[in-house]
Amino acid sequence: MTATATTARTAAALRHKDGGSTDATQKGSNDNSTEQHAKSSASTFQANINTGGGKGDVDQSNQADTSAKSSNHNSTDQSVNQKQDASGGSKHGKGSKGDATQKGSNTNSTTQDASSHASTEQVNIYAPITVFGYGSGGGDVNQSNDAKTKAESSNSNDTTQSVDQSQKGHGDAKEVGSNSNSTEQSAKSSAKTQQANIYAPITVYSHGSGGGDVSQGNSASTPRFVDQRQRHRPGRRPSARIRARISPE
Repeated sequence: MTATATTARTAAALRHKDGGSTDATQKGSNDNSTEQHAKSSASTFQANINTGGGKGDVDQSNQADTSAKSSNHNSTDQSVNQKQDASGGSKHGKGSKGDATQKGSNTNSTTQDASSHASTEQVNIYAPITVFGYGSGGGDVNQSNDAKTKAESSNSNDTTQSVDQSQKGHGDAKEVGSNSNSTEQSAKSSAKTQQANIYAPITVYSHGSGGGDVSQGNSASTPRFVDQRQRHRPGRRPSARIRARISPE
């Protein structure tokens, strides 16, 4: 979302008669307010459940790629240009006098909020029940989970403000220029991965059952990213950038 305030330009030219006096006043201002909210959520749940017996091999696997991303961007440009001429001119004599006053201001307020959440749950359950089954459940059991869960939140703000004023003439001259900027940024990210492999055979009076190999494995990548960028250029003030990669606990 981009909010750009319109440019305000004012110009005044005053000519005086001999001995005359004229006051000139200019006021120019820009006011901008931007509020942004972004929220994203991604969730994955996978389950494999096998309670049967038998002699064959059992393969259970889960694979998930879960991602959530939230982003805010704001760019604001503001400027005030003013010019005054309050001089009397040579033909009006030395008695001409004019007071000139200029006031220019820029005000900007930006609020950004980004939140993202990613969650992955994977479960493999193999619980064969064998009663009076000789040699049952002799196959191999392979259980595996693979997950890539990522959550990312980002804020970016770029603000440029300027006030340009010029005056000429005889008399009192006053110039007032100001820039005001306020930026609030909040970024939150959460990534969660849960994996479980359960092998629980139950045999009752089943000699020689459950003699196969059992292989269980889990693989997970769960990064969280928080990226905040902030740049203000009213008089070339320092910019700030925050980049954080948070590993799961």
